[in-house]
Amino acid sequence: MSLFQRYSHKSCMFECSLRQAVAAVGCLPWDYPLPYAGGVLMDAPVCLATKDSNALADFDAAMDDTENLARCKCLPDCESISYDVQVYAPTYNECTLIVTRCVP
Repeated sequence: MSLFQRYSHKSCMFECSLRQAVAAVGCLPWDYPLPYAGGVLMDAPVCLATKDSNALADFDAAMDDTENLARCKCLPDCESISYDVQVYAPTYNECTLIVTRCVP
């Protein structure tokens, strides 16, 4: 990792997908940091959206590509808490909500 001072799984995934998107599309949007690859700052032109090129959309698609994300070898956070959440929503009929006697 080279863009962040502290490791996190999320930052590792961002850097990895950033490097892969630059490699795939060959450009980088102006508001993204230049990534390092192999300890060397990657040199990439700025992505432009013109009538002849849809480089910005291609870059966004490459950043969200699940196959690219699956290739990232990012470890989980050292200090994190994860929760498994389940939603339980029982169904009630009118009779179960009324305190008085209900005749169906």
